[in-house]
Amino acid sequence: MLSSNNLKSQILGSIEDLDYVVMDKEGDIIDSSTQGLKLYRDFIINDVKFMGNCYYKGEYFFPNNNWYECSKKQFNDNLCLICFKNITKYKSREQDLQVDKMTGLPNANSTDCLIDTCIEDSLNAGEEFALVFADIDLFKTINDVYGHECGDLVLKKVGQLFLNNTRTKNINDNLKRSFDVVGRRGGDEFLFLLRNISCDNAVTKCRMLSELVSKMVVMYGKKAIDITMTFGLYHADKNNLVDNIAVDEIRSLMMRKADIAMYNGKKDGRDKVVLYDDTMAKGNSKLKVYKV
Repeated sequence: MLSSNNLKSQILGSIEDLDYVVMDKEGDIIDSSTQGLKLYRDFIINDVKFMGNCYYKGEYFFPNNNWYECSKKQFNDNLCLICFKNITKYKSREQDLQVDKMTGLPNANSTDCLIDTCIEDSLNAGEEFALVFADIDLFKTINDVYGHECGDLVLKKVGQLFLNNTRTKNINDNLKRSFDVVGRRGGDEFLFLLRNISCDNAVTKCRMLSELVSKMVVMYGKKAIDITMTFGLYHADKNNLVDNIAVDEIRSLMMRKADIAMYNGKKDGRDKVVLYDDTMAKGNSKLKVYKV
């Protein structure tokens, strides 16, 4: 039987930039680098398994705040090699492209991807969820009267408020799939995906955020800038989603309906939380409006 060194050499050639463990078919570790053994134990603690004969590959964010590309390569019936390559510097550059520089939130493309993942997870888990559009009221007036520098400050403050008051703290947390998603859609518009939440609780959450925004005063020099926002909300459960359509189509459908709700809130005087229902698509003026 080949030694573990021969195995590593034949599979990878040079392994100087990799951490690794070598396992036999019983799951016993017969060789490892020091860091490789620690990383493998982190996987076991987090219930990520490398057992089986198939090739395994993925990228994971570890407790040591580093990203690793992980792979399992079967050499023969008895031995396999599990490798960990630190890709933190590459992921950092990738994440820079995913973050909106103004607010620190995920940008539009990243938000869409995160929401698609969360929708799929929620559907698989049988959870209710809600998609929310939120738009700063009279933002163009703020820019026109006080200038774009003031408008940028308002966006930063709103973005920070949303980060501090939803179940997500930064893009790494978003990627862990266990939290809500909040991102900047563009301009003065923000997009949320609230997970595992009833319709009533989603409305309550939006009302709370709306109230926090209206209480926030942004100081621009000696000027105090008052802010309000309008929220459009679409709640999804097993009874109101179309079966057998792609996740990105579900997102697009929910976004259109949340946008309609938000638009109706703007027409009704702004500074409101509006829950979508099908009467809105028919032009009916009877809205489910929740004043803050």
